[in-house]
Amino acid sequence: SADGEEDDTESFEAAWVAQRLTQLVGAAQVYPPGEPPRAARYGDIALLVRNTNSLGAFEAAFRHWGIPYVQRKGKS
Repeated sequence: SADGEEDDTESFEAAWVAQRLTQLVGAAQVYPPGEPPRAARYGDIALLVRNTNSLGAFEAAFRHWGIPYVQRKGKS
């Protein structure tokens, strides 16, 4: 079904993002204002989504990969 395919795509994308985050944290350099460069931390990263429909897939992927997260909802 179309919904099943969409769920699969969201799960695949969320897993890809989670895996990529684990690669970046500790390896990528960040340059905080007024501080020396340092390795990236999870707290340096924000994920923006167009709508909340895909948040479940990201939450599941982040839990699977052990990525800490905070969810904040806002309105534009």
